[in-house]
Amino acid sequence: HISRLRERFRDNPDFKIVTMRGVGYKVVKT
Repeated sequence: HISRLRERFRDNPDFKIVTMRGVGYKVVKT
């Protein structure tokens, strides 16, 4: 499901996927 998040936000310049250790993945508004 993480790969799907990457696909969803990869082409969106307003968002980036940030890896947070022990927490997982978090979508952050840049």
